[in-house]
Amino acid sequence: MSEHPTTPGRASPLALDALQDALPSPSSWVVRFAPLIASG
Repeated sequence: MSEHPTTPGRASPLALDALQDALPSPSSWVVRFAPLIASG
């Protein structure tokens, strides 16, 4: 069985990079979800 170059280990970092590119900054998530979690 041959292993494919794309492994779950590589997929997750790529996904994180894509999210970071789509979002202004990780801190924006904290600012948005902080009130939701606090009110939760």
